[in-house]
Amino acid sequence: NAKPFNYILMILFNFCNNNFMNCINQFTLGKYSFLSMLVMLLSFSPLEGIKAQEVRKTFTACALNIDGLPQTMAGVSVNSDGPGSEGTQAIGRYIVDKGIDIVGCSEDFNYNGDLVVGLGENYHMGLWRGRIDISGISSVIGISTIDTDGLMFLLRNTNNNDGKSMSFYDESWTKWTKSEGGIDKGANTLVKKGYRFYTVNLGDGVKIDVYVLHMNTAETDAQIAVQDRQLTQLAEAVAANTNGRPKLI
Repeated sequence: NAKPFNYILMILFNFCNNNFMNCINQFTLGKYSFLSMLVMLLSFSPLEGIKAQEVRKTFTACALNIDGLPQTMAGVSVNSDGPGSEGTQAIGRYIVDKGIDIVGCSEDFNYNGDLVVGLGENYHMGLWRGRIDISGISSVIGISTIDTDGLMFLLRNTNNNDGKSMSFYDESWTKWTKSEGGIDKGANTLVKKGYRFYTVNLGDGVKIDVYVLHMNTAETDAQIAVQDRQLTQLAEAVAANTNGRPKLI
């Protein structure tokens, strides 16, 4: 079970122990003789026969729409039956109670702060890209698109207590190339819908790629065609990712 370098040192020690005078003479005559011996041992040591230990990791994952549209905007009812502040805090506590390792959220808009309260310090979070408020009213009438995707990535904070030491990096966002449906047809064009990418280290160097997305609604033939294009866009991105790691979507 010796490490490769320790194994080589053991060979050198035994060699010098059994041939002490010869070893000393060779080293005294010139450093290159000793280095040649080291290179020879490196060349013929059974390093190729040492296999990497297989490491297996298990984890739980959940995709969750937290319905974070504002209940009202400019005095107008927008999402009156949504969870609101108290309900979003309850969602955060639910995630903590279940101990879910990886959570991909959609519609994390106006109550992100309440989600944070519910989660406490139990989760690492990705980038929150903002809320929907009166400043985005121009989007409702079709002038522009609100600069938020509503997506959120959560990774359970293990604090090294269970040996997982999970972490994430390489966060990126890609907008869908096609989108269809305004305020009365799914509101798909009102925000910058797309998908996010993350590399997740589950601990012990075991890594996976995670994609979090919010697709176009599919209520009309045109929207179904757009959703099909979005699936194709995602599939092409996944296929182009040839790093060999497992993919979680």
